[in-house]
Amino acid sequence: MEDHISFILNDLGEHREKYFNAMSPPIIQTSNFVFPAVEDFRNAILDELNSHIYTKGNNPTVEILRKKIAALEATDDALIFASGTAAISMTIMSCVGQGDHVICVRHPYSWTATVLSRYLVRFGVTYDFVDGSDLHAIEALIKPNTKLLFLEKPQHLHV
Repeated sequence: MEDHISFILNDLGEHREKYFNAMSPPIIQTSNFVFPAVEDFRNAILDELNSHIYTKGNNPTVEILRKKIAALEATDDALIFASGTAAISMTIMSCVGQGDHVICVRHPYSWTATVLSRYLVRFGVTYDFVDGSDLHAIEALIKPNTKLLFLEKPQHLHV
């Protein structure tokens, strides 16, 4: 098991020959990538998830991190976000649409509350906050249009 974890942390996805034989892969902050021919560029656009065209879409440094996190979590892939707020926002927005309902724990992380109460309400998403430890209270709030039950435990709370 230790060898497996060591491989994930030190080698997985690093392809040193691709990165100038650097001991650690360089951090690629922002770049456009070149292609030997227009046809290669067209093919890359058709397969953006697996191609490097522009780092804000698919970044080689982030790709290495995704592979490592996914391997450590024993899953196929991982998403990497620049902040917890970005991760929370994407999680919620990927699950709900106009007219949907969200049940969320009372006193969530402040940006979770902001996403629900300031931003998603503008798109017709409704929400209710509830004591996350009270199963009956949660069940009582479920509506036909409830699409998400968002449970979290902010670090500043000691439950």
